[in-house]
Amino acid sequence: MRTVRRIVGVVILILVIAVGLQFVASESGEVVILRTSDAGETQETRVWIVDDQGVSWLRAGQSASGWYQRILADPDIEVVRGDRPFAYRAFPVEGGPKVSHVNALMARKYGWADGYIGAMFDRSDAVAIRLDPR
Repeated sequence: MRTVRRIVGVVILILVIAVGLQFVASESGEVVILRTSDAGETQETRVWIVDDQGVSWLRAGQSASGWYQRILADPDIEVVRGDRPFAYRAFPVEGGPKVSHVNALMARKYGWADGYIGAMFDRSDAVAIRLDPR
């Protein structure tokens, strides 16, 4: 019985460490606040952002994520970067070389954190989201 308790304790400890590392990873590097609208109510989500040739990009790791679904319903969004809010129109780009390029930019910018999150969550249906100023 003591062995079973130890095994359960170790499993719980591993899960706590994994979740803790996920939190630390997701908050590593530059994190912006994405403001989307859901039936007129503003929702805030903390996300990563990259810049490429004067264009800012977000990445939805999965097309089913809530914030991404809100962008599809209403692409007029706000991103708080630093302390400044910026108004954008979001243009999702699914699949293809642009998603691979944004994935590579995210990996370069966020390093180990991007690798850790990527190991936990499949990115096969990731979506790159171009942000055009409004």
